[in-house]
Amino acid sequence: MVRASARDLEMLRFVGEQYTVTLPQLARLMGRSEHAARCLRSRWARAGWAQGRALLVGEPVFIWLTRRGLRAAGLEYRAWRPNPGALAHIAAVNEVRLYFAGRRPEALWVCERELAREAKRELGGFGAHRADGLLVSDDFEVAIEVELTQKRRARAELVMREQMARYGSVVYFAAPGPRRMLERLAAELGGGRVEVHPLPGKAEP
Repeated sequence: MVRASARDLEMLRFVGEQYTVTLPQLARLMGRSEHAARCLRSRWARAGWAQGRALLVGEPVFIWLTRRGLRAAGLEYRAWRPNPGALAHIAAVNEVRLYFAGRRPEALWVCERELAREAKRELGGFGAHRADGLLVSDDFEVAIEVELTQKRRARAELVMREQMARYGSVVYFAAPGPRRMLERLAAELGGGRVEVHPLPGKAEP
């Protein structure tokens, strides 16, 4: 029988909120080596809390929670099923969350899954664009957007306006292609309320 420590529950919650994490990301979350992360993954698997395997050729192992793992973490989300098409974006969002965890540890990260639940409770929430995360502190609330591919300008403009209207300010982390267009839009529409940054190093394509 595997017993959950407080640290287990904290990390299980992170994984469940983000859908999935790579093995190197789990190691960074632990503050340990990838060997230690593999041992933790095996321990979680024995407990029935998590599954993991290589889903893309040449990419690290991804780890995600089972229904039992979600319950252990106190999360009410549905169990995530591997979706190879979403992995690059999820991994990049994880990198941004880890980036802020190291630089703004006092701030609360509200995950996209929670934002989706909130949207469903609001009138007209269905179909509305959701931020990839929300960074909340006593003195600010900032929508976080992660862009790996370039959207049509009209779509990108609509999203930027929606997020500014809802949260006041937006921070984008973008790959080189979409970053150039987003910088132009931020200059035209942002009024100082939109920032555009390169992806954190480990998320750069």
